[in-house]
Amino acid sequence: MNAQQDTDRSPITFTIDKAERIQTDTINRKNLGYAALSKIYHELGLHTFLNNRQHHTKNDHDTNSIMKLFVFARLLYPAFKKKTYDNKGLFFEKTDFSLDVSMAVYLFLISIM
Repeated sequence: MNAQQDTDRSPITFTIDKAERIQTDTINRKNLGYAALSKIYHELGLHTFLNNRQHHTKNDHDTNSIMKLFVFARLLYPAFKKKTYDNKGLFFEKTDFSLDVSMAVYLFLISIM
């Protein structure tokens, strides 16, 4: 037990390649401020509701992840749907979907309301 604690406290070393450059076309900054919004989202059971609704459709997209993007981005960065989609890299959520898919999910969400 003491040996494990000693190894857990040992310093961590890492190396940085001085020649490596940060790509200019990537978003390197992430927003952690939506953690409180995520807690409320889950307490309201929106994820369960959307997952249950999605099971009864032929829709194979992750409706819950796209809805979370819409909710969090619209609250933190109010904008139109296209700009909301463009800001998807600011979040840690799964955002590997296209703009067309997000619009299709948006129409699905309207239909179930």
